[in-house]
Amino acid sequence: MTEMQVHEERVMNLVESSSGNPTITPLTKTNAHRAESIRRIGTDKDAVAFHFRKKSTGMYMYIHTYTENGEEKELRASDFKNWEVTGFKYPGYLEELEEIAVNAYRWNSHDPGTRAETDIMGYEKQLHEDLKKIPEAKKQDYINTYKSKISVLFHSLSRCANPMVTGRGGFNFQRNEKAQNAYQNRYDEFLKWREKFLKTMQLLTEKDRPEEEKREETWRRLILRK
Repeated sequence: MTEMQVHEERVMNLVESSSGNPTITPLTKTNAHRAESIRRIGTDKDAVAFHFRKKSTGMYMYIHTYTENGEEKELRASDFKNWEVTGFKYPGYLEELEEIAVNAYRWNSHDPGTRAETDIMGYEKQLHEDLKKIPEAKKQDYINTYKSKISVLFHSLSRCANPMVTGRGGFNFQRNEKAQNAYQNRYDEFLKWREKFLKTMQLLTEKDRPEEEKREETWRRLILRK
């Protein structure tokens, strides 16, 4: 079974234990941003819709909610342990990079955990959307390379600091500027790689389309121009 298939099974929550019963997937701080529906552990109640970061109450401060019987209720992170996930929006493509992401913000943010969470969430959403444009045979290669490049980005970012976090005493501004420039270069390289890969996939997909389908699309475009 490929890594992609394993991810898909997790998304559908179809993994079964040796007893034949569905395996419970607890709601955690790591997977909460992907959770779409949840249910209280140990109950047979229907699953309810989960809304990660539904409201912002300040910088790096968020309220998570769930909808039950038409009423929206707050769910504190400390109570995640009482809930299981019954459906995910997308797989945890970058879940294993969580620690690296937190370390990336250790010296440049007062809340490295939240900053890391935001980045992982954003990159996973982007990756999930990208995969919709990529042929099945190329998806795993894209996932692996994407993950590798994001890991490089986080490692590069970990060398950047903020004097407001570390303190200004003895702060080496020149070295930090070099580290920031290096990170920006890595980020620019990532953007160019992603753009080139997706363009190539688009060209390959176009090339493989039947000629009749291409002619039909050309005709539709001509009609729309009138």
